[in-house]
Amino acid sequence: MTITLELRPEVERELEARAEARGVRVAEIVRELVERGAERTGQKLIDVCVQIRGLADDLDLARSSAAGRAVDLS
Repeated sequence: MTITLELRPEVERELEARAEARGVRVAEIVRELVERGAERTGQKLIDVCVQIRGLADDLDLARSSAAGRAVDLS
């Protein structure tokens, strides 16, 4: 996937400094940052689901038998 970003000059300088310090291209630094962010986001979603698991087990979420019946609103 190719993405074009418009970055503030100070952010661009920081990325360039990181890349130069590691001897890699800026694209590699950005790719790593995006991948780590995506992994954390996915893990956060998993963590939330684990925390709320079972909270609604006692609710009756069955479909109402009245659904789909004609209603006279006159």
